[in-house]
This record gives sequence, structure tokens and C-alpha cells, in this order.
Amino acid sequence: MPSRRYRAGESLEDFCRACNTDRMHTVIVVDADGRPIRVDCGFCHSEHNYRGGPRVTVGRTASTPDAASRARRPSSNGEPFPLVSERERVAPSMSVSDTGDLELLLQGAAAAAQNDAGRGQK
Repeated sequence: MPSRRYRAGESLEDFCRACNTDRMHTVIVVDADGRPIRVDCGFCHSEHNYRGGPRVTVGRTASTPDAASRARRPSSNGEPFPLVSERERVAPSMSVSDTGDLELLLQGAAAAAQNDAGRGQK
């Protein structure tokens, strides 16, 4: 537990199980000694009991990262992140030679935008 006294509304770092990492939290409830009891995650806004502070260690070995952390980590060769991850794809990715399909896709998107604009939507 932290040695300082906290008040509701102050920020502190704690482990968020919803995010599965350390995040900044806002103190919601403290006990009479000023120890945080309930906190709200500043990222996902899940409200949970204070878990005692950060858990992720800085010196963690990178020799055996799990598949999930490898997918989130940018490549070391300077390539940008993909626009859509493989998990989020609903159709096979298009190549440069698929210009006919791309043209149809863009025509459909333009027609949909015109229909939305005609109905007063943006």
C-alpha cells in the first residue's frame, strides 16, 4: 500500500484487470487513513478495488514474449502498423493488381456517401 494519504479525485497508478496492464486511475473511495479502496481506470473507466499499485516490471525479459504481445509490438525494421489487423478482416486483403475491385469499392462508397448526404446525414 502507498505510504502517502490519498483523497478522492487524485490520480495513482494501479493494475487494471480489464486492460491487463498498469494504468493511471482516479481514486474514488479512501479509508480513514487515506489509503485508496476503490479506483476508476483512466483508460477503460472500469471501477474496481485498489490492487496495491503497478505490477508490470520494467526489466521484463523480452526473450519469450507471448503471441498477443508480439502482435501489438511494432516491427523493429521501421514498417508501419497494418491498417487492419488480420483478426479484424472481413474479406481477403486486396492487392495493387485488384484495381477493378478497388474501383467498384470506391464507387459504392461514393454512392453511399451521396445517399447519406441526400438524407441530411454527414
